[in-house]
Amino acid sequence: MTPLQHEPLRTQHYLYLHDSMSGLPAVVGFFPCGNGVIMVGFDGTHPDALELVENHSWARTVEVGIARRWWSQYTDSMPQRPMPYTTTPPANPEVRAQVQTICTGLALRHRDATLKAQEDSVPVDYFSGHDQYQSCAEQFKDALHDFLQAHTVRDPQEP
Repeated sequence: MTPLQHEPLRTQHYLYLHDSMSGLPAVVGFFPCGNGVIMVGFDGTHPDALELVENHSWARTVEVGIARRWWSQYTDSMPQRPMPYTTTPPANPEVRAQVQTICTGLALRHRDATLKAQEDSVPVDYFSGHDQYQSCAEQFKDALHDFLQAHTVRDPQEP
């Protein structure tokens, strides 16, 4: 287990989309971690959201610039978005604590899964002697392909 897995996510920022018909809001949490930001979403507006959190949530790691752009885009009042997200948490402290706990749990689970995947990856020596029959360009192409595959952010829910 890496040291990051023992560290809590100290900085947390939330955007809420309140729905008068639902007791819970839709929430997007931002958790700076390492060189990126873990973004998580939880749509509490569905009646079964608390029972099926996995079906009504998502998590991914993005670059800091992308997270900032997302934050500013969704908090600005735009004509096509009649209900912009807000930094104002729910008035009920129990609801606020509940959705923040869900988002924090999703972020920690995503962080730990990402770190585990990184630990499980085996470094490959593309320029070792057994590849002497491959040209340098072919070895470089293979190395670049593997690097891009390992560093592309994917949503774990996507097939």
